[in-house]
Amino acid sequence: AANSQRPVAVRQQPAASSQPPKADRSSLPPSPPSRYAALFANWEREGLALQILATTGWSLRYAVDEALATAVGIGSGSGSLKRLFARLEKLGLVTSQVYDLGGVRAAILLLSERGSQVAQGCGFTLVPSEWDILLAAHGGERQTKHAALCCAFAYQARKRGWTVELCPDVEGNAQPDMTLLRGEERIFVEVEAESGEAERRMRKWRNQSDLQGYVALCANNGGVRERLVLEARAASKHGVATDLTALIKGQDDGESMWVERWGRKAAIGG
Repeated sequence: AANSQRPVAVRQQPAASSQPPKADRSSLPPSPPSRYAALFANWEREGLALQILATTGWSLRYAVDEALATAVGIGSGSGSLKRLFARLEKLGLVTSQVYDLGGVRAAILLLSERGSQVAQGCGFTLVPSEWDILLAAHGGERQTKHAALCCAFAYQARKRGWTVELCPDVEGNAQPDMTLLRGEERIFVEVEAESGEAERRMRKWRNQSDLQGYVALCANNGGVRERLVLEARAASKHGVATDLTALIKGQDDGESMWVERWGRKAAIGG
């Protein structure tokens, strides 16, 4: 299980408009520093896993798994990669936790304090993890399921060609969970699993509509999405909505981000 007291490394914030660097074998040093060499059974794969976690900030284990599989030329979700992550966790270099998001499960993978030190010692430049950014902005450990949902949605957005900025600073009362950027298009999105009071959510939809002229929301599943859209329609004449279950189902087909649209926003997000 993830350690709730895991110290957050001091890291450099990446440019919001740029995609994280792609890890590949050519960017990996030929061997780890001698003081860390005994840690690694397979430097190429284990070193790349640390590099991806350190330099992308991605916290969804599947995103790291997929990038690593692509870099070394194997299938994502393979047993060898599952064993690799288990070994890194046993060594204390990473922590992991699986969250049930209501019809969807999300595994979160993080560099531990030791893992951050080893990654830096191997020459990798650390950037803020998605997890650290979300917990710092949204209530810490009380909001872990919300953070996991945001990480999962961020992965789905990147699969569809969007650059993701978490917890952006905006004018006014809105506090969007993320910004999606692609070309000249920018969408502020609220990620919601129907938690808390309906009145709080209504304020959220109104604030978001005031910010960009429409609501854009992602729910955890289709049933929640339908109920949230009913709320959002009462708060804004225009909007788009999706849910994580639908996005996962369509991720290999490159299907559109949005499952529902209302008002004059039919062209948002392709």
